[in-house]
Amino acid sequence: MFKSNGEEDFNDYNGGQEDTVIGSSIKIEGDLKSNGSIVIEGEVSGTVATEQDLRIGDRSKVVADVTANNASISGTVQGNVKVKGKLSLSSNAHVDGDIEAADLEINSGAVFNGKCSMTEIQKVENKDSNLTEEKEGEGEEE
Repeated sequence: MFKSNGEEDFNDYNGGQEDTVIGSSIKIEGDLKSNGSIVIEGEVSGTVATEQDLRIGDRSKVVADVTANNASISGTVQGNVKVKGKLSLSSNAHVDGDIEAADLEINSGAVFNGKCSMTEIQKVENKDSNLTEEKEGEGEEE
């Protein structure tokens, strides 16, 4: 999953399969939806949604809300990013928008402007908080 220089190898996310590739010379305006993985090296405006993994290359520009299972961003994203699993921002990444992920990695040099929500961590913290409150309440009744 990681190259020798510490960067992730996107092909390992989905067993080496890249279903949809938007080349560097391509501009798409509209909604891009796929059940398979998506690699964006060009420009996309609208929305991007995949049930699998998403990689946004270092020269790409995405002006869209993005949803994916896992995502690796090296280019520019202007829009919200929602990832069920791991979101990785490389040192070249520039994200202007809110992000939501269960696992987040931000490399040195990446730029992120927005709010961050860690989905699974919040659920665990809320459960712990409720347990603590219930235990304190039980102790007061005695």
